[in-house]
Amino acid sequence: SMSVCAGVYERMAGSVRVESLPMPPYDLTQWHTEAASEALRMFEAETKGREGAAKYRSLLEERLRGLFRGIDADNHQIGCLKAKEALEELYRDVDVRLAAGEYEEFGAYERDRARVRARFLEEVPRNMHSMLVLHEFMEERLSGAATRFLTKTSEEADDSRTRLESEVEKMRFGVMQQH
Repeated sequence: SMSVCAGVYERMAGSVRVESLPMPPYDLTQWHTEAASEALRMFEAETKGREGAAKYRSLLEERLRGLFRGIDADNHQIGCLKAKEALEELYRDVDVRLAAGEYEEFGAYERDRARVRARFLEEVPRNMHSMLVLHEFMEERLSGAATRFLTKTSEEADDSRTRLESEVEKMRFGVMQQH
């Protein structure tokens, strides 16, 4: 009887996983409250007046909480995955431009990043999952871009130093030939 009632919850959870995730945490908690209540009502109807029913009710409640923790974890994982997919799609042009070396200065790159962030916040529902993904993704991309810009600046400085050293050598050689 307890497993039959938990099975009702599990079937409902299966439908929610397939049809509704990710969903806002409040909505998921609301769903759980309703589904658990239904399973518990069914349990009460089947065990009314039976001795030891209270003990099994608490075991059922614990089992339902455990099942909910699993659904909640799935909700988080699916929410993060979908948010990351959306962000990667929005960021694709910035990545392509960066890889092609099209950004002459860091400010232009930052402006494009700000546009991607704004579009993400408009298009993807704001929740704990999307905000976490946005922060981690943007930090990761910024780190990679900063390394590129620093490397580019360092290479440009090396090229300038090499050109200056060459010019100094030419001047020295010219001065030595005059003497």
